[in-house]
Order: sequence, then C-alpha cells, then structure tokens
Amino acid sequence: MLELDIALEFDAARAEIDFFPALPPQPAVCLIEPREENAEPFLIRTQNLQRRLRRLKHFGVVRQRSSEADRRVIELTLSPAFIRAFGKYETLLSGAQSAAIGGKRLMNGNGQHLCVLCDGDASCRETAVGFLREGLRQKQKCVLVGPPSFRDATLAELERKGAKRPHAGQLALSGGENSAESMLEFFRPVFEEARAAGTAIRVVGDMYWAHAKMDFDTLMDFEARVDPLLRRFRVTALCQYDVRRFSGQQLLRALKCHRDTGRYPLMLGQRRSQ
Repeated sequence: MLELDIALEFDAARAEIDFFPALPPQPAVCLIEPREENAEPFLIRTQNLQRRLRRLKHFGVVRQRSSEADRRVIELTLSPAFIRAFGKYETLLSGAQSAAIGGKRLMNGNGQHLCVLCDGDASCRETAVGFLREGLRQKQKCVLVGPPSFRDATLAELERKGAKRPHAGQLALSGGENSAESMLEFFRPVFEEARAAGTAIRVVGDMYWAHAKMDFDTLMDFEARVDPLLRRFRVTALCQYDVRRFSGQQLLRALKCHRDTGRYPLMLGQRRSQ
C-alpha cells in the first residue's frame, strides 16, 4: 500500500487559506481521521476536491458555513436557490410524481419503505395529504405520525380538499414516541389489527417528530428496525425529511436506509404553485 505523504490539520477558520489550497491538484486518496472519540478513520477518493467544491459554490449548489456546535467544522448544505431551481424541474414530473405519491404505483402488496425530501411545511403537508387521501379512498388503514402542528395542519387540509371522512379506527395518529422501541410498540398493535381485518396499511411520518426525542443516530436505528416490521405486515410507509431541518449528511444517510426509494426516479415533496 502506498503511504499517504501529506498530512493536513483542518481548521475551519483558515480552510480557504491553508487547507483547500494544499489539497493535491491531481486525483488522490485521502485518509480522513475524525476528531470525535471512538470515530473510525476512513478513506475517500477525490479528483481535485478543491476544484469541485469551488464549482459547487460558484454555481450556487451548496453554501458553506462554520458549525455552531464546533467552529472547526465546516457544514455544506444545499442552497435555497438550488432547492428552488430543483423544484422547477420537479414540476415537469408533477403528474407522474403525484400518481406515485398518491399511492397506486406505491402499493405493490409487499410493503415498501420510502424516503421523501420536502422543502418546507407546505411541501411536507401536501405530500402527506395526497398519500393519505388515496388511502382513505381505498378504505385502507392509515397512520399519520408527526409533531402536533403538522398533524393538525394535515388533517385540516384533508378536510378542506374533501377527502373521504375516515370511519372509526381507520386513521391512527401519533406525535412520535420517546424511543425507537416505544415507536415500534405503537405500530405493532395497529398493524396487527389491520391485518386481522384484511386491510392494507399505509404510514406517513414527518420525521422531525424525533428532533426533541432522540439523536439522529437513534432515529436511523429506528428506521433500520422498523423496516422488517413494515415488510412483515406489507405496509407502505412514506418517511418525510424536511431539507431545512436536517443536514446534507443526515439526508444522505436517510436516503441510504430507505432502499425502496431507488425504484422511483424522483421522490420529492410536492410544492404549492405560487
């Protein structure tokens, strides 16, 4: 194995002056050694990382800022301008997207665990409304999980749009539990009751419900643990992540743990027309 011949200490305050200019101008392999206790080092391959970062910033795809938690850390997030531009691209697919999120294409009888990226309260609400409205129309068992403000707004929008009024027990609500195990315990009896009645099940959740209840690692552990439960009961679940409330790295992890999302060309929350 070739030895790594350059060592750089990362200081966010001087990154533009010292760190990025010192990166190899040619394709290279970098060893990243995080400062966090017990964090394992890892290798990355890069083709002129400095040039790529500058191009992303130049075209307005990302914005850079120092972390509030650790000023030595630089956070890269998608810029609002890029999100708006991508939203315009989304409108080209709005018909297909609405049909997919509406549910006819999502329900394959085997259970699916999908991740949807939203860019605001209205986007998350509209996606949830379309998903639940179709489920209520088909007389399926529906579950809505999210902070109280999100749940109330979603129910009000369902009523405003003339959704079929759920019969007793058809719609279950949750504000999210304080642990992954408690959340699983909430789902099990709901799923068992629906299966006993021979009813299909769909779940939609605004994942910001976990913000004040658990850290992100615990949330990802919950996502991994709920996946086999969803498949066992053939549930179609839509997990919504608001891009304003999660970092780019967190969103990437969320997408990776929802393997069914890759079957669809685009899973973005729908936007209101301006």
